[in-house]
Amino acid sequence: MADRTFDLKRVPEREISQAGFDWYLGQEYLVAEALILEPEEVDNYVRIAEEAIDLFNETVDRIIEKADWDKFAFPILMREMIQHSWDRGDMHLLARFDLSGGILGMQSKIYELNADTPTMLPETVVFQPLFKDEIRRSDFAQFNNLREELTTAFKELIRQNPDREPTLLVTSLGYEEDVLNAQVVEEIAKEAGFTTQYADLENIVFEDDGVYVDFEDGSDMRYEYMYKLVPWEFIMYEEPELLEILHRLQLEDLVYILNPAYTAIMQSKAILPYVSANFKEDFILKSSFSSADFNGEPHVEKVIFGRLGENVKVMDNKGTEVAKNDGDFGNFEKIYQAFSPLYQDDDGDFYQPGIYVVDKVAAAISFRRCDHIIIDDDAEFIPHLIAPE
Repeated sequence: MADRTFDLKRVPEREISQAGFDWYLGQEYLVAEALILEPEEVDNYVRIAEEAIDLFNETVDRIIEKADWDKFAFPILMREMIQHSWDRGDMHLLARFDLSGGILGMQSKIYELNADTPTMLPETVVFQPLFKDEIRRSDFAQFNNLREELTTAFKELIRQNPDREPTLLVTSLGYEEDVLNAQVVEEIAKEAGFTTQYADLENIVFEDDGVYVDFEDGSDMRYEYMYKLVPWEFIMYEEPELLEILHRLQLEDLVYILNPAYTAIMQSKAILPYVSANFKEDFILKSSFSSADFNGEPHVEKVIFGRLGENVKVMDNKGTEVAKNDGDFGNFEKIYQAFSPLYQDDDGDFYQPGIYVVDKVAAAISFRRCDHIIIDDDAEFIPHLIAPE
């Protein structure tokens, strides 16, 4: 069948509201449909994610080993944090690959890795199972082990660091969507055995001996771990004083930061030409720092630190612009990538799969759907169902 959508009749709004996520309701973001996947399509997504995370880690190792920083423009303090977190083997807790295709025999290739601050956690962890419950059919499955894999990873952190108190501070810049994503991380960490607290970044107290939160009753508490939904590039380029503080605290082993500093290399799309040059696996998309490498080929222009589809251009094989999104990231350097099509349904909507990886293990699939070729802030979240074998 060409169209893989399944009518779910309704969005489980009451259940989502009861779970504390009213913010996602009433904005035409959640749809009463699901995308049907075949088991072999899911297996292929999982294979790609788990093979690719090893290739990205190998690429990071080469870049650090050779001190090949020319294309990354990281401050010296950040480079030192990257080296330290890599040498210490800090856990890469959570990442998400965005890919093309993968449905109805379409080839699936990696667009990029959201290595630092992947979101869509309420949608994936909480909403997808609620959507599945709507159909009341046990023969449909989902690939959605994100809660379980994160629980396992948090427990492993405790096991690996017996001399570190399992206290976790979760932080963001305070935007409501980020706070709700952080809430999911905090809840799972608590289930895994951490003492947890959420605080906006501006309310954290950074002392000489670590990271603290002050409470209304006059008490305070120091936290050994910090999960930040604050991008490394924001810290590097917008908050140099915070970078200096985190550099000292990390190198003095006074806080364990998740995701670690070395994930900034993977978050930067500047890593993609390195991966493309070194590996020829079927899921690696040709990428380059030069548009001249795509003469006569459809290709995409991206900035190395861009989000929500901003500052993206799509060109056809004649170099003519066929789609473009402006944005706030135009000051960053650009990379170029071969065009790889998304699955498109009978209504003309495009679907982009995201595959979550927890500590190198593929953990869940989520899809975004959009009526134009660049998946951006106008996209909808659509759950998936796996057809019975």
